[in-house]
Amino acid sequence: MARSYNGKILHVDLTNGEFRVEEPGEGFYRKYMGGSALAMHYLLKEIPPAADPLGPENVLVLALSVLTGAAISGQSRMTAAAKSPLTGAIGDSQGGGFFPAELKFAGFDAIVIKGKAEKPVYLWINDGRYELRDASHLWGAITGEAEATIKEELGDDKVEVLQIGPAGEAAVRFAGIFSMSNRANGRTGMGAVMGSKKLKAVAVPNGAWTIWMIPTSRGWRSTAPPRRPARTRPPVHCPLTTSTAACSIIGNPSTAPPCTIPS
Repeated sequence: MARSYNGKILHVDLTNGEFRVEEPGEGFYRKYMGGSALAMHYLLKEIPPAADPLGPENVLVLALSVLTGAAISGQSRMTAAAKSPLTGAIGDSQGGGFFPAELKFAGFDAIVIKGKAEKPVYLWINDGRYELRDASHLWGAITGEAEATIKEELGDDKVEVLQIGPAGEAAVRFAGIFSMSNRANGRTGMGAVMGSKKLKAVAVPNGAWTIWMIPTSRGWRSTAPPRRPARTRPPVHCPLTTSTAACSIIGNPSTAPPCTIPS
């Protein structure tokens, strides 16, 4: 896959708490590229006719494009698209900030979100790994408070958080989706769609990316920064009766932390 893409689309079914990673071929990216076009592909494919914009059958797509994450000014943009509760037609909205580029660096070109969680959750994505975490304690919190709490829980004050506030939770039909507490996907009510799915936030690590200049025989060229090392989890102490390591993370058991038997 070309360096402009990860070649991976993350599908999240909130109803069942299930994940699926799609790896489209090069022809897919040549046709849809990213952003609104890529999102429209999934909306037309996945949303049934006469779907309720605030029902579980609606699909919310967070889509990046070919330039997202490139070492140029103004590249960090993301499209949020779904059937709009404000208009009843397809709605999309573009937002910036650091989150779009960091989502690309976390390993995915888009997230396709369907269904509805039983209780509030947030999605944590880190270097191609993913899990759903309980967000009941965040429901009702304003954006600044929720962001601070998520950063504390993840043990990293540089985590980038895309989230909804109380308006999105209440399905206000013009509610937006926010990152950095002030960067908004503010059009067509995408925050209401996210709130209707009980998805409070999506969090990704901040790789502290900058424009890196590399010397070559023809002068200097810019390139993306190296990836930050993946975070590791401390060992999980299993019960004394456990003889084998049997730990898992929701949706991605292969990334479970090591399991040790306490002495």
